[in-house]
Amino acid sequence: MKFLFVILTIFFALDAYSIDYVFNASSGIVINWTSGDKVGVFAENDSQTRFLLNSVNGSDNHKATFYGPGFSLKNNKQYFGLCPFSNDYYENANVSSSLPVSFPTLTQSANGALEHIAKSDIMRASVKTTTENTATFTFSHICSVIRVCMTVPESATFDSAVLTSSKGGFMQSGVMNIETGAISNVVTAKSLNLALNDINVNRGNKLTVYFITPAVNLADATMTATITSTEGYSYQCSFAGKNLTAGTVNNIERTVVAVALPSSKAPRKAKLHPDSEAHALFSHYRTEQSSPSCEERKGK
Repeated sequence: MKFLFVILTIFFALDAYSIDYVFNASSGIVINWTSGDKVGVFAENDSQTRFLLNSVNGSDNHKATFYGPGFSLKNNKQYFGLCPFSNDYYENANVSSSLPVSFPTLTQSANGALEHIAKSDIMRASVKTTTENTATFTFSHICSVIRVCMTVPESATFDSAVLTSSKGGFMQSGVMNIETGAISNVVTAKSLNLALNDINVNRGNKLTVYFITPAVNLADATMTATITSTEGYSYQCSFAGKNLTAGTVNNIERTVVAVALPSSKAPRKAKLHPDSEAHALFSHYRTEQSSPSCEERKGK
């Protein structure tokens, strides 16, 4: 039998299909392997094979054993791991040096929900075996997460969120060499778009959304988060940019103000609440940070 002992020691956790992502104010986003998970394994300069979850390591759901039927791990050879597993690479035999990656518009299902980020949460690992048929992979994320928690001045149902950088730089697609982690043929955009599943938020309460992007240095940029209601009203907040390093959760807390009305609506006379004095909180998932006051769903 061929086994992989897989360790997750990074910022968050949840596969696009079943891995469980949970946000914790002190430890960031935590990943737990669950039944049905799969990882892909490439031999050096070769195509991918599929390893299925065999067992989780007791109470520590960050560690798991995967079984690869019909695939032999040779001694003293370099292997590369990819998560989440992609049928595209498996069926089309893309080699490890040229994997197309893309980061499409995602849909967040509920206030504070996390599962959508798994679709773009690409993780890679490498190991040189020291014995036959067993290898231990420690996966690392290539992306950074931006968590924006916004107090809304009026009750509304929201169907979209956009994060914009004055410098651009958000990767949309590219070609990744899993052996080195380098991404070439990069296409970028100024904004990250997030569809929201008609999330209702009452006045004075908080809407928490999660964006995910490959690591990028936006320390010199101004960033703006815009949320739009189903009636067409838009609300915004701005904050200083940040070096969005791989494997980090960047936490922002703000009060948004109305900035645009749909053309069919007359301006309302309600006084807008000014920006709060809360400052942007950027922190690595392992560092301590103040607990957010947002009410959000803790995992699936």
